[in-house]
Amino acid sequence: MELILDIQYPGGETKVTLNKEGASLGRGEAAQVRIDDPGLSRLHASVSRRNKEWVIADAGSVNGTFVNGRGVTAAGTALRNRDVIKLGESTIIHVTLGAAAPAGRRADGRKAAKGEGAPRLALATAIVLSLVILVGVAALGIDKLREPSGPDTPPATPGVISPLAQVTPTITPGITPSETTVINPAASPAPSRASLAPYLKMSEVEQYDFLSLKARNITRMMGNREYVFDREALGYIKYYVDGYAKRVGNESRTLWAEDVRFMMGRATEYAPDIIAAFRRENAPIVLGLYIPVIESEYHKCLKSPADALGLFQFIAPTAERYGVPAEKRCDEKLMAPAAARYMKDRIKEFGTGPMSVALSIAGYNRDPASVRRDLQDVVTSKSNERSFWTLLARKEELDHWFRNENVKYVPKFFAAAIVGENPASFGLRIRKLSTYDQPGSPR
Repeated sequence: MELILDIQYPGGETKVTLNKEGASLGRGEAAQVRIDDPGLSRLHASVSRRNKEWVIADAGSVNGTFVNGRGVTAAGTALRNRDVIKLGESTIIHVTLGAAAPAGRRADGRKAAKGEGAPRLALATAIVLSLVILVGVAALGIDKLREPSGPDTPPATPGVISPLAQVTPTITPGITPSETTVINPAASPAPSRASLAPYLKMSEVEQYDFLSLKARNITRMMGNREYVFDREALGYIKYYVDGYAKRVGNESRTLWAEDVRFMMGRATEYAPDIIAAFRRENAPIVLGLYIPVIESEYHKCLKSPADALGLFQFIAPTAERYGVPAEKRCDEKLMAPAAARYMKDRIKEFGTGPMSVALSIAGYNRDPASVRRDLQDVVTSKSNERSFWTLLARKEELDHWFRNENVKYVPKFFAAAIVGENPASFGLRIRKLSTYDQPGSPR
């Protein structure tokens, strides 16, 4: 049964129809249905199928989600026909279950004015008569009327560009970000529905629960304690996890759209040297394993337009500052120790807690001095968490480099690490990447 949401917000109204898959709602870029209401959180709520019911769940919003005046929790509330959802203070959503709004009620949920239902009744009568005639025609064998059959294709996600359609930036320590040229940017075939990995078979609510647990596991690998993510931060991570998950099994060799199986296969070859180098420097090995996913997708000698080179995409001056001749940047045995020392220096600068280490990752992507300036600009007595997620939440106050490029980097790191440390959940036939600590270890 399809779900129709008639959404009325301060600047206007819109209608969204959901068939089999749900959607997230909010005012931010990560929301699949974006609503221009400043009173909403960036990810405010989510609607999903649970068994045979449609369910709305609050996503940790500031101003709350309500159904018929009652508050909605993260566990969710089942929706019924003609329910009224309120998001925050100003957005009202009228719920219709079925292909059309019920008789005697307008699409916006208000009762029809006197006489307003008559034209609809006439139209409904005409439709019924037409159907009777068509059935009779078919029974007599005069004609055969059938809808064209086709694959069970899920509806397009409203208002969201697939992560696979975007160019992944290559950003290097100490330089201005720049776009990497995409080779053969042809669309890659998606895996068949029968072959979808466990993650892609989960409902949206289950996916968020899965990501919440796995992201906390990654923070334990990064720092000296666990960090619990709010729904908004998980939404950014989920965007990139979904992108990686949909690339598994697509058989593509296109740069930045390649089958993740091929990328992770290369990663298992380089992992022993990277793990050994980061352990020698007492730096978290998870950093060494998944920064190359973002920077080069484990292409040994990838070169960017800014002349960054190798798995870790160092520019020549940075490599030489860390003891590697510029012409040797494709040698992973030299570059892994250099990257480990670089990250060790960033951790000394920003701290050892998991979100301090996340700032160190941001400092790999964005000049560390710029990260320090960003923190100085947005950390106040009212928002004193010295965290990348503070920068993310207040990105509109930062420069366009942060808003357009750097905002992606740390969420994409967490997404890569979640995939690589939970390979079976994504249909990858390897062990956790962090366990490849011996050369020649079996896959």
